[in-house]
Amino acid sequence: MRFLASAVLVSLLAALIGTIGPLPDLEGVVRHDTAQRCRAGTNDCTTVTLPDRLSRGDGPVEYRLEVARGTLEGDLKAVLIQRMSDSYALRIGNTPLSPPLDPGRQGWSRPVLALVPGPVLTDADMQTLVITLSALPPREIRLAPVLIGAHDTLLFRSNLVMILRIGMQRIAFGLCIFGVIAFVGLDMRPETRTGTYRYLAAACAAAAIVLLGGVFIVPFLPLMTWIAVWTTAAHLAIFAFCRFLALHVGRRPSGLEAAWLAAIILGAGLLFVLPAEIWRLCQLAISMVDLVFLTLATAGLMAPPRRDRNSEDYVMLLPMATGSALLALYWLELVGVTPVRTIETIQFAPIAFMCVAFTHVVGQAVIGQRLSDRFAARLSSEVTLRSGELIRTHETIRKMERERAIEAERQRIILDLHDGLGGQLINMQAYLENSDIQDETLENAIASAMADLAIIMDSIDAEDDVTTLLGSLRNRIEPMLTRNNLRFDWRIEEPPAGLTASPAHSVMLLRIVQEALTNIVKHAQADTIIMECTRDHIAITDNGNGMADGQRAGGRGLSNIRSRAATINAALDITTGPAGTRISLRWDPPQPGSGIADIQPDA
Repeated sequence: MRFLASAVLVSLLAALIGTIGPLPDLEGVVRHDTAQRCRAGTNDCTTVTLPDRLSRGDGPVEYRLEVARGTLEGDLKAVLIQRMSDSYALRIGNTPLSPPLDPGRQGWSRPVLALVPGPVLTDADMQTLVITLSALPPREIRLAPVLIGAHDTLLFRSNLVMILRIGMQRIAFGLCIFGVIAFVGLDMRPETRTGTYRYLAAACAAAAIVLLGGVFIVPFLPLMTWIAVWTTAAHLAIFAFCRFLALHVGRRPSGLEAAWLAAIILGAGLLFVLPAEIWRLCQLAISMVDLVFLTLATAGLMAPPRRDRNSEDYVMLLPMATGSALLALYWLELVGVTPVRTIETIQFAPIAFMCVAFTHVVGQAVIGQRLSDRFAARLSSEVTLRSGELIRTHETIRKMERERAIEAERQRIILDLHDGLGGQLINMQAYLENSDIQDETLENAIASAMADLAIIMDSIDAEDDVTTLLGSLRNRIEPMLTRNNLRFDWRIEEPPAGLTASPAHSVMLLRIVQEALTNIVKHAQADTIIMECTRDHIAITDNGNGMADGQRAGGRGLSNIRSRAATINAALDITTGPAGTRISLRWDPPQPGSGIADIQPDA
C-alpha cells in the first residue's frame, strides 16, 4: 500500500510538471514548428513536426526550413535553436552561418544562436535554412522548434535558456561538490559516523560527474567512454541515494539491491560489446529499476518501519517525490512516450535530491540538539537531586556537630550550675529555713534566682522545640497563677516558622512571656489568661482592665519586651483597652529560595 501511494504521488507530480508548457512566444519572432528532414546531400525528405527525434544516431541529417526573405531582412537578425544534439552545421543556401561543432565536444546542452548577415540572402522570396545534425550511436538526433527574429530579442531568450538549463546544472554541480566535502567531513566525525553520510557523499560525487557534461564541455574523453561514465554515474548516484534513504528509515540492504548494483556495473561494460541500440534498451531497463527503487524510497519516507517517527521525514517527502517525478518524465521522454521538451526539467532533479539530503542533515542536527537538551535537563535534574542530597547531608552533619557541641556545653553548664550557683542558692535557702532570720525579701530573691536558673536550664533542654519550652514554663508558673486565682487557657498548635531555634532566642522568648505574665498578675486584675502559639505568631491575652497610658508609653517591662522582640526578629503588637490587653509576637514566614535549606531537588 505504501508503494502504491508513493507511485500515485510521483505520478501526480509528474503529470503536474508535465503540464508546464514551453516558454511563451516572443513579439516579432517567427517560430518554425515544421521542417523537411532529409538525408544529407539528397532530396529524400520527410515533413516533420518540431521537436523531432531520431532514435538511430547514424546521421548526418539535414533539417530544411523555408524562411521568407522579409523575415531575414532589416535589422540584425539571428537564428536560435533552443535544443539540438549532437553536432551541428548551420547554413543558408551554401553560406555557413556558424562554424560546425565537432561531435567529440558534446555540446548538446547549450542553445545555438547564429547571426544572419544580409549578404548571404539570395534574390528568391523564400530562403532555405539548412541545419545539419549528426550523432554517434547510441546518442539520438534531436531538434527543437527554431526561432528567427531580431538578434537582441533572441539573445535574451538564449540567455534565459542557458540559465534554465546550464545555470541550474551549475547550481546543482556546486551543491554536489559542497555536499561531497560536507558529508565526507560528517562521516569522519565519530559522533556522526552512521553510514548515511558515506552514501550521501558517494551520491553527490556521482551526481557531480553526471552534471560535469552540462557544466563544462568535456573534450578529454572519447565520446563512447564519456557516455559509459555518464550513464554509470547517473545510476550509481540513484543507487547511493536510495541506500542513504534505506539507512535513514532503518531498512537493511536486500539481495535485490545487490542485483541492481551488479546490473549497473555490468551495463557500463556492455556499451563496448553490444550494439548501440541494444545497449540503449538495457540502459532504459536499468533506469526503470532506478525509478522503482526511488518509489520504494519515497514510500519509506511516508511510513518508515521504525517506532520513532521524525518530522523531518514529512519534510523530505515532497522534494524526494518531486525528484523522482522529474526522473520519471525524463525516462518517458527517452522511451518516446512523451515528446521531446524544448526546455527539459531533468536538471532540477539533483537540486530536489540535495534538498532531501540537506533536510536530513538539518533534521539530524535538530534531533541531536533535542537529545542534547534532554540530556542536559536530566543532568541538571540529577545535579539538583545530588546537590539537595549533599545539602541535606551537610545540614545533618552540621546539626550533629551542633548537637554534640550543645550537649557538651549543656553538661558543662549543668555541672557549673550544680556545683556553683545552684548549690549556693540551695544552701542560702536552707540556712534561712533553719535559722530564726525572717527576711521575706531575701527569700523572694532566692526563689526568683532559682526560677531564673530553671528557665535557663529549660531553654537549653528544649532549644529546638518552642512548644516544649512553653510547656516547661507553664509547669513552673501555674502554681503562681493558681495562687492568684487566674485561669490559664492553653492554645498551643505549632511553633512559629520564622523563629530561629537557638538557646539565646529561647531565653529571650521565655523572658518576654514571663514578663507579660508577671505584668498581668501584678497589674491587670484579670481572671483569665489565654496563651496562643501558631505557625506565624505567639500571643498572651488577658481580660483585665488594660494598661494606663503611662504604662504603655514608658514602662520598663514593656521596654524590655520591645528590645527582646527585636532581638528575636519578631514584630511586637500591643493592643490594650477596657476589655483587656493582648501582646502578640509575629514572624514573617521564610521565603522559598531565601537560603540553602530552601533548595529542593526535582522529584
